Amino acid sequence: KQIKNLEKKARGLDKDAIKLLADANEIKKNLENSIPARNGGIDSTPFNLLTSKPVIYCANVDEDQIKNRDNDEFIGRVREFAKSDNAETVVICAKIEEELSHLDPEELEMFKEELGMTEFGLDQLIVASYRLLGLISYLTAGEPEVRAWTIKKGTKAPQAAGKIHTDFERDRKSTRLNSS
Repeated sequence: KQIKNLEKKARGLDKDAIKLLADANEIKKNLENSIPARNGGIDSTPFNLLTSKPVIYCANVDEDQIKNRDNDEFIGRVREFAKSDNAETVVICAKIEEELSHLDPEELEMFKEELGMTEFGLDQLIVASYRLLGLISYLTAGEPEVRAWTIKKGTKAPQAAGKIHTDFERDRKSTRLNSS
């Protein structure tokens, strides 16, 4: 549908439409050859395609596999496939993690050590997701609470402060508008 709309605009000699049409046709060709838009080497952002979205492969394995995660054949195949798709892999054993979530901290550390886990798979998945989406957390601490805020990586301090106190950001924009 997008290609048909771009073809109409391109016939009217719309330069942007001509460029986008060429990109759309190349992306379509790649998709027909099972190449996701994210791996085709063309900016597919304007088309908002599902295959443009970044991917994390999460391997949910059993108890034996989690203990042998570095040498497991299945996990190795998932990692190789993810690598070929320029994606990350996170290995998790949801069953163990669910069981461990009910333990007190001392028992938890003992079992994590026994399983060779430095951190939970869910925590690894969250970190990988933040990295993939270009997000970071920053902390604020005050008398009533300590809180984590999620912002885009590279956000300047005034905009980050605006995340917490919308009046900061609103006042900053108002000042900028009034000074021009």
